[in-house]
Amino acid sequence: MVFLPLLRAKVIQQQMSSWYPGLWVSARDIITLLGHMAATVQVLQFARLKMRPIQWFLKAHWNQFLQPLSKKLQLTLQDLQWWLHMDPLSPGLPFHPPQPTITITTDASKKGWGTHILSWSTQGTLSPVLAHCSINFLELHAIHLALQVFQHHTHSQIIRIRTDNQVAMFYANKQGGMGSPRLSREAVSIWNLAVQLRSILHAVYLPGMDNQLVDRLSRQLSPHEWSLRITVTREIFAKRGTPHIDLFASQMNTTCPRLCFRYREPTCLAEDAFLLHWSKHLLYAFFPDSFDWKSSSKGHLRQCLRDPHHTVLAQASLVPPPPQPGFSASLVPPTVPGPSHATQRPVTAPQSSVSQFGDLASASTLTGDSAFPPEVLHILLASRAPSTQRSYSAKWNRFQRWCSTHHVRPSTSPLVQVLRYLTSLQVCGLSYNSIRIHLVAISVYHDPVDDVSLVCHPVVKRFFKGLLRLHLPLRPPVPVWDLNLVLQALMVPPFEPLLYRSNFLPGRLYSW
Repeated sequence: MVFLPLLRAKVIQQQMSSWYPGLWVSARDIITLLGHMAATVQVLQFARLKMRPIQWFLKAHWNQFLQPLSKKLQLTLQDLQWWLHMDPLSPGLPFHPPQPTITITTDASKKGWGTHILSWSTQGTLSPVLAHCSINFLELHAIHLALQVFQHHTHSQIIRIRTDNQVAMFYANKQGGMGSPRLSREAVSIWNLAVQLRSILHAVYLPGMDNQLVDRLSRQLSPHEWSLRITVTREIFAKRGTPHIDLFASQMNTTCPRLCFRYREPTCLAEDAFLLHWSKHLLYAFFPDSFDWKSSSKGHLRQCLRDPHHTVLAQASLVPPPPQPGFSASLVPPTVPGPSHATQRPVTAPQSSVSQFGDLASASTLTGDSAFPPEVLHILLASRAPSTQRSYSAKWNRFQRWCSTHHVRPSTSPLVQVLRYLTSLQVCGLSYNSIRIHLVAISVYHDPVDDVSLVCHPVVKRFFKGLLRLHLPLRPPVPVWDLNLVLQALMVPPFEPLLYRSNFLPGRLYSW
């Protein structure tokens, strides 16, 4: 065991002995006090926890870059009570951390939270206010809720908390932090609850692939699963044959004796449907509402697409695609009239993953003079994000105003005029990277020069090479690290060299 030296505890308490509520203390005195407190982190279990309020008080009322160390701050002793009444003979910490006696697994999402301990599991929804918080805060909040729910099982225990969020793991282990005040407050609340339960916490990272049970609890908050009507499936099976495997199903909506489910269950044939050879069996697939395309194995899907022996796409009548905006989810061919039998479900527009086409969106294309029909032009224009389109449009409008003053047509302006415009941007004070962005925006609307885009033209490349040589970007110099300055600072308070101590004994164990 490592214990706090008696002299170290007296130094902290003597410095605060003359302090009283409402006293104005300099920032230097508070920093000195925090230095003495930080020296006890390795020997006191809750030293960091009791330091966090003082650290945040100092950060909120003093700016280390703009204000001197002599600035006076009005002190409140509410956060110093634990240090004032600290028992110098309090239990220390063992050299080796104790083994956990119980394990809690937690997870959170924008929909809800879930936790698992021993053979018990629970889940819950989040309020609309919490749903807009960051996922790091939600993961910490899930740990807090798990301790509240299972406090009868976690009393006087050494608790190992498994989470798939590394930020939550660090804030829980460090008893808060100085990066985010909201995350720090939540971590402090977790440890205050642990102190009430007389328990010790230790968080570890659990990869998301190994956290599937709790991941399902935090996302599948409704027991409903989508499926076709049983009469419709019987009609399809009578015409096409009875499939052997249900690819994307669960125990609640499966229609085949064998199924694939993304979570580990004893009755499932496999967890990843893309690992099966789809050409060996007659398969059935109706995507349940809980199917998460982002969590599916993309690597295995790419392997299936490269492997000629994989049949990634089954018959269209048995494997309907997920409903898209403007498309029907019916299983019958579009030439056959009749209503759709698929259950309606809310859908969201997919994110555009079309690559940028560059010169396809030239000025003639945007004005409708090209051979592209309107529906194709609409898809081409959607290849760029709206923010990118607005940025390019603003830069193109600036180039058009410059061309109007020089009596030049913007879309067919000569290369020398484009370079003159870029030179004027450099004269106005724009940086090298900003000028390049202007060139990219102009090349989107400008016709190719010598059958080459403006960005790829060799003259333009030479122009930017010369611009970079003549106007190098300014970078702040790296500060010089002076070893002598560091060693001199370590020789003055609050640091205390061991060789200068009056009661220094060789071989004695000292803390830091």
